[in-house]
Amino acid sequence: MLKKTTLLTIFSISYMFILRTLGTLYPQLFTRNILLNQCTGFFALLASLFLVLFFSFFLKEYVSPEHSVLRTATILALTGSIARLVIYLKNISFQSAAKLYSVELAILWLNSVFITIFFIAFYREHKRELPALRRASFLAILGSLCILLLHSFTLINYHLYLQGSTSFEAFMYKLILVSFPVVVFNFVTLLYFFVVYYRHLKVQGY
Repeated sequence: MLKKTTLLTIFSISYMFILRTLGTLYPQLFTRNILLNQCTGFFALLASLFLVLFFSFFLKEYVSPEHSVLRTATILALTGSIARLVIYLKNISFQSAAKLYSVELAILWLNSVFITIFFIAFYREHKRELPALRRASFLAILGSLCILLLHSFTLINYHLYLQGSTSFEAFMYKLILVSFPVVVFNFVTLLYFFVVYYRHLKVQGY
């Protein structure tokens, strides 16, 4: 199942990147069409679910008990991915009218911390193995660190300057436009990691 969920994760992060790109370039598509917004939220929920499944099967099938550091890092990444999944559940719920920015931003920040820790632990466990896998995990660390810095900047600005302000959504939209190259870099590094890891699993006979 790990190989299958890795492949599903490749498709899911590609979908989420396409969705974010469309939302950045054509925000009116999602703000003016409630049904489209709900549908994209549902598929984003599925994409997040695939990532949760990846960490679950990674922990179950790939991480041996003696690799305690990687095991702990995987549990953290799984926890953060589940928390992010809850955000998507909230966003597609008709009962959730209010946007809990502070909670969502904190969850996204924690998730980016846990994902970064996971890739660092993965790199440490595989730094003496295949050069391609080592290079892919190192690039994933760089991409995750960029996203972590972005989420940190957003969280700090919200709590120091924009908490309770009506200008927060305008700030977020400007930040999305400015930080889009960072998002692209993160997507490329994640996609590269999962593709290389998928090939590694095929070679190992998973």
